[in-house]
Amino acid sequence: MRTLTLMISILLLFAFTIPASGENFGAPVCETPEALAQSCINSLQTGDFVAFATLLHPEEIELFTDIIDIASSMDSTGSVTMMLFHVDSPDDFATMDKEELIGNFLRVMMDQQQGILESFRTATFTLLGSVPEKDMVHVLYRMSFVIQGIPFETVDIITARQYENTWRMELDAEIKGALEVLKTKLSNN
Repeated sequence: MRTLTLMISILLLFAFTIPASGENFGAPVCETPEALAQSCINSLQTGDFVAFATLLHPEEIELFTDIIDIASSMDSTGSVTMMLFHVDSPDDFATMDKEELIGNFLRVMMDQQQGILESFRTATFTLLGSVPEKDMVHVLYRMSFVIQGIPFETVDIITARQYENTWRMELDAEIKGALEVLKTKLSNN
């Protein structure tokens, strides 16, 4: 149970630090890192978390789904899996696309946070610029939003990496590291 609690905590951390940084189903072609950032923002504002998940780089999707697969194999009744991924049965879980599972998970997590979806819908995003680094480009943006009547403003990045003829989102290093640690811990149980 402690491992399951740790898994849920890491997944929650992942869900609330997005965005940070194909063959993804339904993924739009983003010809520039800025177009990727705009697609990420649009999917958050419309609450389309499956579309958001399709914007992840395939390597990021694999890391996330490795953890999903390990964790679901530890859930003998399927009840936690069904709750976290908004599916009616373990069979539904087994037949869903990876991006759909990630999107459903993000939706479940966001639904738990009062006001967060409305904050994304009404937020203003301003792209501030981009910084190339090796095979990546970091797109800097400012987000202004209100949660429960309290105004917030944050500056953050979306890291983009080219994949075939498009750009896809990378997870930030802290989230990626936490997911790798979780994957290792789950694999050793």
